[in-house]
Amino acid sequence: MAHDTARSDRVAVALAGLYNFATSASNFFLPVFLAEDLSFSGSQIGFLYALYSVAGVVAAFPAGWGNDRITSRMLVMGALALQGLSYLLMSTVTAFPLFVAVFLAFSLSLNLFRISLDIEVLKTDGKTDTGRRIGLFQGGRFVGVLLGTAGSGLLLAAVDFRWALVGMGVSCLALTIPAAMLAPTPMEKAPLGQYRGDMMRKEVIGFCAWVVLFASHWGAEYTSYGLFLRNDLQLDMSGMGLYMCGEFAAIAAITLGLGKRLDGRLGIRPLAVAGLLMSGIGHVVMLLDPLWVSFLGRVVHGFGDGAVGLVLYVGLSRLFNVGRMGGNAGLVNMLLMGGMVVGALFYGPLGEAAGYGLPIGISGALLVVLAVPVFLAKPAGRQPRHGRGSG
Repeated sequence: MAHDTARSDRVAVALAGLYNFATSASNFFLPVFLAEDLSFSGSQIGFLYALYSVAGVVAAFPAGWGNDRITSRMLVMGALALQGLSYLLMSTVTAFPLFVAVFLAFSLSLNLFRISLDIEVLKTDGKTDTGRRIGLFQGGRFVGVLLGTAGSGLLLAAVDFRWALVGMGVSCLALTIPAAMLAPTPMEKAPLGQYRGDMMRKEVIGFCAWVVLFASHWGAEYTSYGLFLRNDLQLDMSGMGLYMCGEFAAIAAITLGLGKRLDGRLGIRPLAVAGLLMSGIGHVVMLLDPLWVSFLGRVVHGFGDGAVGLVLYVGLSRLFNVGRMGGNAGLVNMLLMGGMVVGALFYGPLGEAAGYGLPIGISGALLVVLAVPVFLAKPAGRQPRHGRGSG
């Protein structure tokens, strides 16, 4: 069983890294394709990304709940196949109503893949080296993002974006083959009331409140980060890509370096406090001149986000029963996406009205303030890890 888990871990890390490497071009450059190649209006592009956000919120619990009733391996394979098909269709569809349908399938499959692969790792947890496993998993994911982001600008300078979409679609379909080597995960067909009981525990409510407030800063990034780099820092597309890569390198470094220490003397609460402080201070320093100081602030922010990401995954593994991990992780993901959407609704108009640096500064200050109750909170207890059934 330990051998199967170790092999599944290697497959999960490879899938996370290869997937993010292969699809990074769609993260930052897809809106440019929609505007310049398909001639979609700003309101049409805004509608598509609003749909993307809503799909993330709506799909989170059903996707997680499905991972308690079907093995995560099957859902990862299905999500990759649907996403591959979505990319291929996006390379050919030009009419906006049809593109909306394809983009909805893309959004749902992306969230299903991300949640299911996360739950695969959480459900095969061996309890003795959780931090190391999650650190490797998150590190592999962000190494893929780092290399993919760095290479996307070079690729798209030479290749039409439609061919890039075809390449991303073929890559997702090809990844269904190694996904079949993931280990089967425990299942538990629990009634919905049990999930409600899990979520109503005091330590879980505190964890979820923290999750929502932390995720709200992603709303500031989602609406203002790119525009801040473009308008305030006057960076071109290649400069933006290089600036962003500093953060991804920091996240990969801290997750790979600190994950295993969570299995030893490093406590989850001190890491959460340090992560929140670095994330918030980094956001504020981003607003300072000269450019290298701003870039250094973004790198510090990346170290903070990487640390908090470790805390989030390890927190999930410690708080919830493994058999019901899917539905509970889905509910936490729903809160994460909801926090991001609320943040976007607040910070988007604020940035447009008062400058794109203000949302970044306010969200950074909120992260620093959020470190205080985390520092003062009592350590949470652990939930039994056993569950019924297997996949």
